[in-house]
Order: sequence, then C-alpha cells, then structure tokens
Amino acid sequence: MKKFAVGGALAALTIATAACGGGGSDTLSEREYIRELEKLCVQVNGDLEDLDEPEDYSDLVRLGEDAKEITEQGLEDLRDLKPPKDLEDAHDDYVASIERTVDLTDDFIAAAEDEDDAELDKIGNDLADEDAERNEIADDIGADDCISDVTIDEPQDDPTTTTVEDEPATTVPEDEPTTTTEPDEPASTTEPDETLPRITVPPVEMTMPTQTEPPVVSGSDIGTFDFNNLVTPAGYAWENVDSASLAGIQQSFAETYAGQIALIGGAFVDDAANGLRFTAFTFFWNEDIIESGTGQEFLAGFTDTAVSVSDVYTTAGFPVTTWIDDDGAEGIGVIDSDVSVIMYGDTGSTQAMLDFFDAFIAAQG
Repeated sequence: MKKFAVGGALAALTIATAACGGGGSDTLSEREYIRELEKLCVQVNGDLEDLDEPEDYSDLVRLGEDAKEITEQGLEDLRDLKPPKDLEDAHDDYVASIERTVDLTDDFIAAAEDEDDAELDKIGNDLADEDAERNEIADDIGADDCISDVTIDEPQDDPTTTTVEDEPATTVPEDEPTTTTEPDEPASTTEPDETLPRITVPPVEMTMPTQTEPPVVSGSDIGTFDFNNLVTPAGYAWENVDSASLAGIQQSFAETYAGQIALIGGAFVDDAANGLRFTAFTFFWNEDIIESGTGQEFLAGFTDTAVSVSDVYTTAGFPVTTWIDDDGAEGIGVIDSDVSVIMYGDTGSTQAMLDFFDAFIAAQG
C-alpha cells in the first residue's frame, strides 16, 4: 500500500471535517460566526486524531468509515450555523465542499476495500483540491484556525509502513514572514476600552519568580519588572523594552487600573529558530483578576477592535486568546489570577509566540 494513499488522502479527510460540529439556531454576527467555526475546527480535529492508525487495508476501510461518520455528523451541525448575510455565500460554498468530501469518503472506502492504490491516489488528490478550496474560503473570511497545511507525499511503494499525518489540534498555520523587522509598538500602549468582555478565559496556573524592590519609573505609580529576573528559555534571547517606552505604557495603564497593577515588564524576544522578533509584556496584579472579572475587561481592551479573534489552546494545554489587528499585527493574551501575559508580533508570528509561551512557562519551573 502506498504511503500516499493513507497519509495524503486521510490527512485531507481530516481537514475536510475540521470545520464541522456545534451549531445554533440564531443568526450570528460575523465575529460570532468566525469564532464558532474556528471552535468547531479545533473540536472535530480532536475527534479525528483519536482514531487509531491503520496497519493494513482493512484498518484503512475502518478508518474511512469512522472518518465518514464524524464528517456526516459535523456536516449536519455545520448546516445549523446561521451566518450573517454577507457570509451566507461563503458558508454555502463551505457546506458544498464538505458534501463533496462525504461522497469522496465513500469512494475512499471502496478503493480501500479493493486495495486499489491508483484509485486511492486519485481520491487523495481530489480531497486535497477540496481542502485547498476550503482554505481559500477560510482565509477570505478570517477563520484562521480552519486553514490547514496539508501536504501530499509523492507515491511510495511501501506496504508495511502506512502512516497517518498528525494534525495539531490548536495550531494556527502561518506563512513564514519574509522580514524579521521589529514590530510596531503594541496596542497595549493605548488605554484599553472599558467594555464588557467578549469571552471568559479560564485561569491558568503560571508561576513567576518574586522580584524584590522593583525599580519605579519616574511619573508612574506602577513598578517595573525586569525580564532578566526570569529564566530565559533555551533557543530564545530577550532585551528589556527601554525605560522611556515602558514609562508611557505604565502611565497609560495606571490611568485605568490605578492601584490594581503592581508591576509591568516588557521585552523584545528573539526567536532564533524561526528568525522572528516579537514583544512580550507581563502584568502583575494586586488582586485576583479572574474572580473579579478585571482580567476579562483587560483582555477585551486588546481584542474588541481586532479584525479576527480566536480562543485556542497551546500545545502544553494553556487556554490562550489570539487576535489579528487591522494592520496585520498578531497578538496573544493569557490571563491568570494575578499575572497576565500579552505578546505582539508581525504577520505570521502567532504560532511562534504560542510556542514561546509554552517554553517560557516551562523554563520558570
């Protein structure tokens, strides 16, 4: 059996159903629709990843049948979503592509039963075409978590090593940026809007070393946290944001959160592996911002004006909110009971920042 037939075709099947699941009866706003669609991508991907890897053609038949069951249930739930009027055409096109994928899944099962590598090869290409069409739709509407990165291997005759390409449940595939210029000053330099939060972020257990006698920037009643007091994760380097720039950020947040924020620290992070630089800020609070709801209000100040917002999990399982601003800058935010982390980077840096966050927390022990 060709590795292509299993790895390529099934990977396309996996992505085909990743936008299904959930549902609702009311017409959604554009942001609500995109958010629901992205949640369903993550949810159904997890169901498909739980399927056992095939070792022979009979396993491949079983895998196709299980994937079809998930696909059909997802298709039913996807039809229940009520998109806003300006996204109805995109939604209908997405549904039609999933319907074609269901038909292709039947063909996939039949070809596996016949042990027909040539037909499996053809179906794999057809599934990949459907996947590419859905990627284009998801990209057009800004549903980043529904954009896949499926690649199809060249046919290889190898009956004993059939593998299924794993699809990560919480990653945001991004194009590699062509430049590594320092990002513009993050949106956190302006006062957050005092609006009700859009989402509820569950608490995350993060531990940070205690800093003694932090310096205070002149003109601000918020102390300065020195990133050099933290353990730098392997593969990364950082330098503190200059005091003048940080003073402006401290003053801005002091106007809204006077007496609530104890310390603010900022650093430019260099990611050597990806050739990227992004900005990270830590906020230490004098209160439990999860219990009080302040953390949700704080996060809303960054996301309310974003063009795209998603709630995802990092590889290590931390709940994170990601967003894209109208200038293309990408951000992530994590809220704990007394610590919050905000990061900003250029277009294409979201996944790198998510990976850094996991490494950052792990390094602190």
